[in-house]
Amino acid sequence: MNFNSRAVGRWNAKTDRMDWKIDFGNGHRGKMTWLLRNKDKLEWTLTIRNATGRLMINNGGTQTRKK
Repeated sequence: MNFNSRAVGRWNAKTDRMDWKIDFGNGHRGKMTWLLRNKDKLEWTLTIRNATGRLMINNGGTQTRKK
């Protein structure tokens, strides 16, 4: 997989959510979301599909800022 990717994101201020479309090259495409639950918590998801549409990665998690 080519890690020289191009990502384009769109911010939605009403939902505090960033939606990304990612082109990894060679037909590999991805989608990622960042959802800001509050100033200390970010939930994220990532899916990547190959050129034929087969799901290659489906991942997500929560990041919490420590004070």
